[in-house]
Order: sequence, then structure tokens, then C-alpha cells
Amino acid sequence: MTYKMYLLRHAQSADKQTGQSDKQRILSPSGKKDAMLLGNFLKTRNQIPDFILTSSATRALSMSAIVAHEISFSPDLIKVEEELYEATPGIYWDITRGLDLHHQRVLITGHNPAISAFAGELTGTSIDMKPCELACIQIRKKWDHVAPRSGTLDYIFNPASFGNL
Repeated sequence: MTYKMYLLRHAQSADKQTGQSDKQRILSPSGKKDAMLLGNFLKTRNQIPDFILTSSATRALSMSAIVAHEISFSPDLIKVEEELYEATPGIYWDITRGLDLHHQRVLITGHNPAISAFAGELTGTSIDMKPCELACIQIRKKWDHVAPRSGTLDYIFNPASFGNL
């Protein structure tokens, strides 16, 4: 059985406002547009996850909700994972190895530098994810047996690089 991991760095966020914590930063207007384009990309290519995990940061939650809307995925089914905010690659490993085996296509929305580092460790390649960039990785091991270099990078997609779809 092949599993699919979609690693998604949140889209461009707005500047931090006075009195606002980093965790409370929202998506910029262009970030929202890119999130919609990314969701549309997934939908038109039938690349629909069956489970979505997201960081608890406002910008990541918004990103996941917009993508979920575009792919007709119920936002109520998005699981907020507190540890993904200020995560390390080790946290991504722990979360991945703890995934329920009936989920075959999982999307995780997170932040740099950890999401890029995890994608690189998982595939054995150097990956520097830009805002709103999606790395699709094929995994031929069960989630609880995932190890470094056990994934193969299928593609990286960034709507800002491709304009309107």
C-alpha cells in the first residue's frame, strides 16, 4: 500500500500588528488567493487528502480552512495539532508515525524551517519550501514505520509560481 503525504507551508501572512503575537498573524490577501488556487489545484487533479492536520497558528488554520473549502472537505474534520506551531522535524516524525493507518492521504499544514527540514529528511533531498508551497510525497511504508529517506518526492507546487490555473 502506498501512502501520500502532502506537506504544506502556510501562505504569505500579513505583517504583525501592534499587540499581536506571531501566532495570531493572519494570511495576507495574496496569501488567501494563493490558498484558494492551491485548493483548486488539488481538486482539479483529484489529489484530495482524507485527513488534514494543521498548526494552531491563525495563518495555518486559515490556510487549511481555505484549502478544505476548495476541495469540499469539511472544516470540522481538520485536526489542530498544537505541537506544529514552533515544531522541530522530530515533532513531524512523531506525528507522522502516530497517524491512523486508515488515512492514506494526509495533508499537514505547518511552518518553516521545520516543515522543509522534515520534507528533506523524509525524501533524502534538499527542500526549501516557500510560502503556500505544497510538497507531495509518496511513502511505501506504513505511517508507524516511516523513516528518513522512505519517501519519494512526486512534485512541489506553488500557485504563486504558476499564476491562475
